[in-house]
Amino acid sequence: MRLHPTLALCAVAWSSTQVWARDDPSRDQVQILTEKAQEYMAAKDYGAAYDSFQEALNVDPDNYMTYFYRAAAYLRERRTTAALVDLDQALKRKQDFEPALRQRAKLLNKRGAFKAARDDWETLEAMGGQVQETAQQGLDKVNQAERAYQQAQQARDDQKYAECVQFATAALKTASEMVNLYQLRGDCQRSARDIHQAVADYGRAIRLDPTQLDIQLQVAQLRFYVLNQQDEALAAVKECLRSDPEHKPCSKAFKRFKKIKKAVKEIETDASKKKFNTAAKKLTAFHQPAKTSDDGAPPQGLIQEVEEETVTLYRDWDLGDPQLGSAGTTNEATETLVVPELVADLYHKSCQYFAGFKKHQYGIEWCDKAL
Repeated sequence: MRLHPTLALCAVAWSSTQVWARDDPSRDQVQILTEKAQEYMAAKDYGAAYDSFQEALNVDPDNYMTYFYRAAAYLRERRTTAALVDLDQALKRKQDFEPALRQRAKLLNKRGAFKAARDDWETLEAMGGQVQETAQQGLDKVNQAERAYQQAQQARDDQKYAECVQFATAALKTASEMVNLYQLRGDCQRSARDIHQAVADYGRAIRLDPTQLDIQLQVAQLRFYVLNQQDEALAAVKECLRSDPEHKPCSKAFKRFKKIKKAVKEIETDASKKKFNTAAKKLTAFHQPAKTSDDGAPPQGLIQEVEEETVTLYRDWDLGDPQLGSAGTTNEATETLVVPELVADLYHKSCQYFAGFKKHQYGIEWCDKAL
C-alpha cells in the first residue's frame, strides 16, 4: 500500500518518537494521542485528528513531534499557512529537525518566499549526508524561480508582455502558490489582451488569498462587461462582500450588476412576447418622433449607460479604447481584438428587435455596430 506523501514524511520521522516512553514515561499519553490522531488522518477524519493533536499539545506544549505531525495533517487538506505555523513551532523547539526543515523549505519554495526558502536549503546543505543532494536541488530551484520572477517583472516594465508571461510561467513551476506571481502573469496577459487567461490567473490568486478584494472586483468587472459572464461576475462580487460586507466598490458593483441583469431579463421577456417596440425602446431610448431630456441631451437607454461604463472600465484597466461599434479595440503590438461582449450582445439584440417591428431604418445603426 502506498502512503500519502505527508504520511510517508511522518513515517521518516517516526523513529525519533520511539525514545519517548523510554526517556520519559510521562510521555506515553502524548504518544497514544498522536497515534490516535494519525488513525483519524488515515480515515480522513481531520477534525478528530486536530482535536487529538491539540490534546497532546495540552499535555506537552513543547513536543516538537506533535507540531510536526499536525503540520502533516494540515497539508493533507492543503492548509499551507497552518502547516507552516506548526513547522515553525517544531523547529523552534528542535532547530536541527531535518524532516521539518526539509518540508518547510519545500513549502516556502511554493509560496515564493525565496530568501526564507534559501536559508532553509542552505541549513540542510550544511548538515551533509544524504540530505545534501536534496538541498542542492532545492537551492537550484529557488534560485531559478527567483531569477525568472525578476525577469518577468522587468519584461512587464518594458511592456514585453509575451516575455513576461513566459518568465512568470517558468517561475510558477516552483513557486506554484505565489499570489504575486499569478497576479503579475494576469496583469501581463491582460495587457496583451488575453482577457480569459488574465481572469483565470486572477482567480488563482484569489483562491490562494481570498483577502485580495481589489483583484476580486477587477475579475468581476472583466467578467461582466468584457466577457459578458454575468452570473460569474455576480458570484465574484458576492465573494468580495462575504470577506468584507462594508466594501463599498464591491457593494456598488453588485447593485449595478443586478440592475443591468434585471433590465436585460425584462427586455428579453418583452421580446419573447413579441413586444419588439418596447424592447427596443428600453435598450436604445428610441422614440418616434425623437425626444430629448430636460437638459437637451438625447435620452439614454440601457445600451448608452453600459457603453459609458465600458469606456470607463477600459480606461481604468488599461484596455485601450473599446471603439464601441467597431468590433473592439486593436492592440498595435499584438493585433488582438478586445471585444466588450456585453455591449456587443446588446447591439445584436437591438438589431433583432428593430427588425422585429419593421423599423429597419432605425436598426441599421445597431446592426452595423453588432457586425
